[in-house]
Amino acid sequence: MIDFVDEKERPIPGAAPISPMDAALMARELLCTAAQIHAAPGKGTALKLVADKPLTITRVADGRVRLIETPVLLLTIAPGLTLTFLAPPETIAELRMALDRLSGMTAPSSPPEKRN
Repeated sequence: MIDFVDEKERPIPGAAPISPMDAALMARELLCTAAQIHAAPGKGTALKLVADKPLTITRVADGRVRLIETPVLLLTIAPGLTLTFLAPPETIAELRMALDRLSGMTAPSSPPEKRN
């Protein structure tokens, strides 16, 4: 279970622990909501969490993590947040090809880069 704590690592009163899956779903909703806010600024201050808003990929790159030479796929989404996924090289190549096919053109990409 995951506990909610403050900056001093004290439990937050009234915040019940959640499962790792619930935390992952919450993170997805927050990410989708942030993308929605970026896409339509000035829509007001009250926002509803969005569970499955499509995220616009603005850049695709692959590379390796320098310290352990692990292959990664980097997807940058609006508003410029880069998500890093670890995967075997074959999987990364397949994902890049699939993204290219889905986009209807070559996805914005960059040469492989090294990540710390």
